[in-house]
Amino acid sequence: MKMVASAKLVSQRGYLQTIPVTINGSPKQFLLDTGGVFTQIAPDVARDLGLTHQSGATPIFNASGDASQGFVKLDTFELGGMSAKDVYLRVSPSNLGADGLLSPDVLKRYDVEMDFAGGKLNYFLPDHCYGKVVYWPHTGVAQLSIVLADKRWIKVPVELDGQSFMAVIDTGATSTVISTQKAQEAFGLTPGSPGMEPAGNVNGDPNLASHAHTFSSLTLDGIAIKNLRVLVIPDRVTEADSPKYRYYMEGGKLYSQKRLEMPELILGMDVLKHLRLYFAFEEHKLYATPAEVPAIPVSEMPAKPAADTAAKSGNDTLAKKLSPLVTAAIREAQDALRKKDYSAALDAVSKARAVPGPQPLDVFIIHRVATSIHVGLKDLAAAVVDAEAAADTDPGVIPESDKALAYKAALQLSLDARHYDKAARYAKFYQATNPPASDQALISAALSHAGDNAGAGSNTAASR
Repeated sequence: MKMVASAKLVSQRGYLQTIPVTINGSPKQFLLDTGGVFTQIAPDVARDLGLTHQSGATPIFNASGDASQGFVKLDTFELGGMSAKDVYLRVSPSNLGADGLLSPDVLKRYDVEMDFAGGKLNYFLPDHCYGKVVYWPHTGVAQLSIVLADKRWIKVPVELDGQSFMAVIDTGATSTVISTQKAQEAFGLTPGSPGMEPAGNVNGDPNLASHAHTFSSLTLDGIAIKNLRVLVIPDRVTEADSPKYRYYMEGGKLYSQKRLEMPELILGMDVLKHLRLYFAFEEHKLYATPAEVPAIPVSEMPAKPAADTAAKSGNDTLAKKLSPLVTAAIREAQDALRKKDYSAALDAVSKARAVPGPQPLDVFIIHRVATSIHVGLKDLAAAVVDAEAAADTDPGVIPESDKALAYKAALQLSLDARHYDKAARYAKFYQATNPPASDQALISAALSHAGDNAGAGSNTAASR
């Protein structure tokens, strides 16, 4: 896998994300909007930049049914280190609360990773083995077939309270939405049904008076979001009285255009914020994992003292052996950890920490075991402290069999904690242990975040 660009995601209200772009040398913020059709610029921004407004393009619509046929030509457009010249952008029907929208017409040219927790939008070349894209730590991966519906939306199969839907992935929506018609068809819900609560007007539009209903579960290939509050809104988009297709002549050729229709279900950021997403458009797949770090395996302690380093260094304090009291406490902690009795595991680690005069290897093993306990408890702030402390141990102390595990754990957790300089250091340590090719993208991501683009390039090239 080769990362070709990376852009910062900036969290806004309702977990919406904006991306820094540059238009004709002027920095702007575009809203990440996978539910859009075309990348757009807000009309007020186009005016302020002095861009010439042209008309005649296929109409685009917003949720209120407002339309625009305008477009503008940009001299340059820059995103995440990539630059293009003579770019045409659609002008949105109304002002947006952002300078523009970044939509699938631009996104789908590459593989795209959306790391909302890490605040990154990463672009990858699609020239990799199918299915080998999730390079970050995870407890399970949902693999969803992507349908690019009418070249407009990214749709995936989901289940809402046992009913199957093709849902649009929409990072430009704060909430998950179902139309009033579909809510009635699938669940018998009307504005007066039990559990339906008034939820105000969408976009301040009185014609879009919405309600909300809490559903038990939304499922994406095994990943479940429980007790999800979904907005139920009127459909102001579908042209109900129009034929499904319009036919028209242009330049002596016959064209067809499908009528506008509101998606049956829209997944907004209230759901997507819980996920880390990788869009492999060439595969027609969306890979999704819960936005959390799983437990990291802890290697077994050496059965026998390994004294090679001590012998070579001549320093008895580096002798590769564990103190008997530390050994007993660590074994107790590992037994509790296997049973997921995290409270007992922490108590045992506390016993190990309390042993007077610990050897360097004692301290290293304590940090390694404590890392897995904190991850199991989802206390990632504590986990990263112990993981970094373990990885910062003198390399002469760390058993060779533990180095790859220790450095990879520190790399993963430091990267998720945005300790990018440390993550880059651990990436180089991990690289020296001859890691599998599947981890080269992880190493490359750490080096890229820290600005070591040369190192990142050499690693991604090695992974292909």
